[in-house]
Order: sequence, then C-alpha cells, then structure tokens
Amino acid sequence: MGKTERILTILRQSGDFVSGTLLCEELGVSRTAVWKHVNKLRERGYCITSVRHRGHRLDSSPDLLVPEEVIPRLQTDRFGRDYRFLEETVSTNAVASRLANEGCPEGAVVVADAQSGGRGRLSRVWFSPPSSNLHVSVVLRPEVAPGQAPQMALVTAVVLRRAIQTSAPCPDISIKWPNDVLIAGRKVGGILCEMGADMDRVKHLVVGVGVNVNTSLEDFPPEIGDQATSLCTAVGHEVRRSRLLGTFLNDLESAYDVWRSDGLAPFLPELRDYSTLLGRHVALTQLSETLEGIAEDLSPDGALLLRLTDGQLREVLCGDVHILDY
Repeated sequence: MGKTERILTILRQSGDFVSGTLLCEELGVSRTAVWKHVNKLRERGYCITSVRHRGHRLDSSPDLLVPEEVIPRLQTDRFGRDYRFLEETVSTNAVASRLANEGCPEGAVVVADAQSGGRGRLSRVWFSPPSSNLHVSVVLRPEVAPGQAPQMALVTAVVLRRAIQTSAPCPDISIKWPNDVLIAGRKVGGILCEMGADMDRVKHLVVGVGVNVNTSLEDFPPEIGDQATSLCTAVGHEVRRSRLLGTFLNDLESAYDVWRSDGLAPFLPELRDYSTLLGRHVALTQLSETLEGIAEDLSPDGALLLRLTDGQLREVLCGDVHILDY
C-alpha cells in the first residue's frame, strides 16, 4: 500500500479530523509531503476538508472500483485478495483467463472500469461504458468434472440477485435461465463462465459478471434499449458500485464453497422461486434447432425441463430462450 492509500485508510478509519502531525509520524514524511498526498486524493475525487490546527477529514469518496474502495468491504478469505483493477481492457474474462493459465491463486479478481470488447453468451457484445457499470471476473479452481462447471453460472445468478437486492432493493428481480438477471423483465446483469479443462477435470473456471449499474436508459444502444435496464433506473438514484461488488464477492465465496461441498441442490429453491421462465410458454434455440413448449422445472443438475408441444419432456443443458406468452 502506497503512502497516499495509507493516508486514505487512516482518514477513513478515523471518521474525524486527523492531525498533520499524526500523519507525518505514521508515514515518516514531512507536512509538505502529507499535503501533496492529500491533494492527490482530491484529484481522484475524494472530498477532504483541511483545517489549520485540526488536520484533515474525509467527507466523501467517489464511486471508484480501485482496491482501496473495494478491499475494505471484503469479508472473504480468498476472493478478491488478489485484486487487479484496470481503467479499461478488452475483456476482464480474457485477462482473468490469462492470469489463470499463469497460475494465479483461486479467488483472483479482475475488475475494469470499462471494457472495449465485453462479451456475453453466444459472443454477443456486452455494453460496457466507463464509470457506470460493473465488469468483474473471478478465477476459480473447482475439483469437478467439466460437465459440472456450467452449474456455477446458476450459482452466480443466485448470488448476483441477492447482491442486487441488498445494494439496490427493488421489486421483481428475477433469474432467467441459464445466466441472466432481470428487473421487471429487462436485463440488468449477465454471467459468462469460461473454463480451461482436460478431458476429465477442470483446470480453472473464470466467472465473468456484468451489471448495468448507473447507465441511464437513453445511453443504451438502440438495439438493446427496449430489453435492458439498470439499477439506477430501477431505484431512482445512483447505486454505489463498490458496495455492490463487495457484497457480491462476499456471498460468492460462501456460495462457491457450498456448491463444492453440496452441489447445486441448496440453490435450486431460489432458482425456482425467482425464475422468469418456469411455467411459461417458451422457444429455445440450440445451434440450428428450435424447441417450443412449457418450461416445467429445473433438473437436479440445473438443466431446463421443457415440455414440448407433442408432450415429450426434454432436458436442455443450454440454449437461447425467448418467452412467447407475454
């Protein structure tokens, strides 16, 4: 931790004025140096009041995803302890996959303020403007067969829904199998899991999450404007991204450990209760095949059970789903 970040930590922990003398002693620097570090914090957007003979007080912090804003919120053992923040990257999943191949620890986190090539499932582009949304990828190393890895997208959807409900409480937050979170039927978050694997085991699993946090509806591209929403639109005010991220990572570590020991079963009740598909007439596309029927249930391993129009029950592991009975 650098001296500027140490001053920020001291001011945040105090909550009141901290004398320049104390800061000089803590950091082993001159008053002039302390003043320069305080001004650096101001340049980053921190509101700091300085009063002669009283010292410096932190009044407010900007909505940044830098380590000093997120790590103090973590209650994890592993997740986020290796924390990489980037102002901009092509894709946090791509960076996390490279780090995983280089041997980074489980729980390593890559966060970007903006992505120039963010992706969703089926290689769709994910809208990723700067200073508005959440783009995060987490490296996992589960000791599971490759066929079990897609379950982590469902576990993450449960965790993301919980984090949104905690950080930006609003009605009608649902999960759209297999990897989306919706508010009032519009997409607010998506999950992309990518793995490196041998034939019989997963070497690493990268869980990427994108959340529309503070994007206004008029800023979405026209092609997704009628399908997407954001947390600030849903609740009527800006939502602090660092709080959302801290809440998400804390619960994700716990949920991941439960999944490794107990499988998907503990998460199925929430996946069913908050499903936007179950009981609905849907069309599901897999490669070149389109199936139509009623989404009846989820199987124990997370597959969608689809009752086709001819009465057959089909178990579907993945696909692109559209609701037909609006």
